[in-house]
Amino acid sequence: MENLQMLVTCTSELKTILAVIKAVINLIKWAVPILLIIMGTMDIAKVVMSNGSDDKEVKAAQKKFITRVIYAVVIFLIPTIVTGVLNLVFGTGKTDTTIMDCYKNAVIGEL
Repeated sequence: MENLQMLVTCTSELKTILAVIKAVINLIKWAVPILLIIMGTMDIAKVVMSNGSDDKEVKAAQKKFITRVIYAVVIFLIPTIVTGVLNLVFGTGKTDTTIMDCYKNAVIGEL
């Protein structure tokens, strides 16, 4: 497994780039699921508030809402799953010797 590890020098420039990437991923990880759930709630509210809403429209809106909730959960979990798989493949530690260690320790507040 050692030949899979990519040794890096975790410079401040690399940490800056990785911290920005990490911040964008976290923003997407939280914002997209929230927006999907809000959109689904609005769809259901529109159908319920419409005067001529029938069961067909309500069921279609519920199905759309459930689909969006599933997408939200998947989008929220993808970064965690990818990080976990990469940690298994490349390993992780506290020495900033691998790209994953550098990514893990990159924090915007410390730049």
